[in-house]
Amino acid sequence: MKILTLIVLTASLTVFGCGTRKTDPPPEVDTEVSDLEIDFGDEFLPFDEDVETVEIGIGE
Repeated sequence: MKILTLIVLTASLTVFGCGTRKTDPPPEVDTEVSDLEIDFGDEFLPFDEDVETVEIGIGE
């Protein structure tokens, strides 16, 4: 009986609920796509350019 109830509930959700979701946006939504360009500027390195290794020391 529990299995039959589960099957009926699953079928009803598929038919009336989750199965018929609208994927079209409402008419008042602007659907045009425009390109957006983001400039992050120059890369910031707080060290000199000629430094090859960085040593970080923790106080003893």
